[in-house]
Amino acid sequence: MKKLLLFLSFTVFGLNVAFSQCTPVPFAGPQLTVPDTSQGLPPAVATQAYDITVHVSIPQTYTINGIPIPIDSAGLISITGLPTGFNYITNSSNNFWPANSFGCIVIQGNPTMADVGTYNCVVQIDGYVANLTTPVPVNQKFKLHVLDSTHVAVEEITKNEFSVTQNMPNPVEINTSITYYLPVPSQVNFEVFNMAGSRVFAQEENGIKGYNVLIFNRSGLPAGVYFYKISNGSSTIVKRMMIR
Repeated sequence: MKKLLLFLSFTVFGLNVAFSQCTPVPFAGPQLTVPDTSQGLPPAVATQAYDITVHVSIPQTYTINGIPIPIDSAGLISITGLPTGFNYITNSSNNFWPANSFGCIVIQGNPTMADVGTYNCVVQIDGYVANLTTPVPVNQKFKLHVLDSTHVAVEEITKNEFSVTQNMPNPVEINTSITYYLPVPSQVNFEVFNMAGSRVFAQEENGIKGYNVLIFNRSGLPAGVYFYKISNGSSTIVKRMMIR
């Protein structure tokens, strides 16, 4: 039963697509993915290639009705709701990972202007617990926005050096995402300042090597112009954002 399910769950999409390769990167919890899919993925921009790696942490136990259950393995069954032409692949030959391990998923696509909109996506994960042959399905919902390229500033992130993209969406209604790249794992400081230079928000996080996504909630800040600063301990990048 288990071998059959694993075989059926392994699907390679777009055999002619040159997928980016991903390497699992350990990261600190408590979230199970980085970026945290429950907060959504970085937005895509029409006419620009989309390529994001989601790093996965498989815990040793899974809590059901308050009871921790030992996990044998867990795997990706499907990601539904993505825009037309978007595909994904994992670093695992059968899309499954053992307990207490890390994996990664590459999501790629080339959105067009016809794809502009918001997509309600669902990640289906099947987990096997000790002494059971029937998997425990876990569905994680997230949103993916495809933005109109004529209304946003497209900025390429520079690999192999610390770099930060402009937040999107900008102006900010409620939430905005900022993608940054770290050449090595680092503690990252994120700060937001108003036009008077007063710090109105600050947080620290442990960034992984590669792409990281930070979700900022305006948290009741009034409309206006703000500056955000991201530092990796050796370099600092400052950008401006609008809150509407």
